[in-house]
Amino acid sequence: MCRARPISLIKVYSPNRVNREAFAREMSQELDVEVQAKDTPEDAVEGADIVSCCTNSFRRPVLRGAWIEEGMFVSNVLASELDDEALNRIDYVVKNQPLRDLAAHTFEAGSPPEGIEWPSEGSQWLRQVSDRTPLLSQVITGSARGRANEREITFFSNNEGTGIQFAAVGHAILEGLRQQGEAPTKQVPLDWFLQDIPN
Repeated sequence: MCRARPISLIKVYSPNRVNREAFAREMSQELDVEVQAKDTPEDAVEGADIVSCCTNSFRRPVLRGAWIEEGMFVSNVLASELDDEALNRIDYVVKNQPLRDLAAHTFEAGSPPEGIEWPSEGSQWLRQVSDRTPLLSQVITGSARGRANEREITFFSNNEGTGIQFAAVGHAILEGLRQQGEAPTKQVPLDWFLQDIPN
């Protein structure tokens, strides 16, 4: 985002104070932009032009509709990061891929796991993010519109799925190397790929 936009201030929040402060210090140096660690998510969102939810929160939303202001651009990693009020306040949605491509690998059972808050059946967002919702690629190529005015609340729905394609490609590469007798001999610990961070 810093490469694409003239960003002069970044505000970050994590429920872990040590992590958010360390992240702010590291990113300030790496990006040469002032990065402030905030004590509440509301403080991080207030007055922002861009609000980006990047969490592992499958259990509860992290962005509330009451915090969204006119003219904000919102993006997500997980659909469950925004509550219904936030989703319903959005004026214009652009998605990453067609819903029919996403449905096959969102959840095995085709519905959220038990205990996860999900947009309700009556959610305006579920009606907005349909096969009629433009793709980001269409906006980039000019076949779909971008922001209509400075007050419009826009949302990039990152409906990418689980990223299982990366694991599948990695497996194919490893199998190919094994068949050629060139597979790595070091076993990589499974712990490198798992996390014990609570949602």
